[in-house]
Amino acid sequence: MLEKKPKSGFKRLLGITAATIFVVEAAGFAVSYGLWYKLNSERDFRLYMHKNYNWVLEGYYTLGEKLDPSSGLSPLGQLAMASSHLSNLMMNFLNSWIKDLNLPMLEE
Repeated sequence: MLEKKPKSGFKRLLGITAATIFVVEAAGFAVSYGLWYKLNSERDFRLYMHKNYNWVLEGYYTLGEKLDPSSGLSPLGQLAMASSHLSNLMMNFLNSWIKDLNLPMLEE
């Protein structure tokens, strides 16, 4: 008859640690892929990230330039953000000018 021997505490701890590391790494990969997908597909999200978390967007552009130097990702993204910022400045200027004339405000 075969005698069943219990696993040692070290082997059990090693197995639990390896499983935990695997789950945390898989979750981190899923979150980073979701963030990359939104940055890659939604212009408004890139603008939000530029305004609030610029370091994330800089990392995104840096990684994109290292993976594909010919993509030209950064200049196009910066141009889109600059034009959006310029349109916001223009809208604020026009609203302040209209306010001085006591006319109805423009909507964004």
